[in-house]
Amino acid sequence: MGSRPKRSSPLALRRLRDAFGPPEPPPVRDPFHVVAWESCAYLVDDGRRAEVYRALERRVGVEPAAIAAAPEAVLRAIPESGEMNLAGRADKLRRAAEIALSVGIDELRRSVRRSPVEARKILEKFPGIGDPGPALGQEAPWPSQYLRAAPPRR
Repeated sequence: MGSRPKRSSPLALRRLRDAFGPPEPPPVRDPFHVVAWESCAYLVDDGRRAEVYRALERRVGVEPAAIAAAPEAVLRAIPESGEMNLAGRADKLRRAAEIALSVGIDELRRSVRRSPVEARKILEKFPGIGDPGPALGQEAPWPSQYLRAAPPRR
């Protein structure tokens, strides 16, 4: 099996931009709003996620204190029909708001501007944010023998 030449990131990015055009700007930029964006909907396309996020923004607000204070029934109603795991979405939003309040929303925002390493440590506290897989110190949700038994991908 021959080795493939390594391409530099700038070259790969230029080729992607040439092929697909410039990337769309992110829908939200504030670090907590990104967490809320990711937490408000599950297994949906970007258009549907935007609808759910805008409904959250209108009905509750997207600041941690507003989400933490929202009644459970209101948070569950935000995703509306067609959304999976409404209770889980509400719990995830509420937990994210509690973490942001505990860390301090200003500290969260400062850390993102100051240091990617520091920001990552804080952001990984939020449910569903960070590297995939079990959290450090937790067992994987599947037995390791399944991983050893799986044929390698080629």
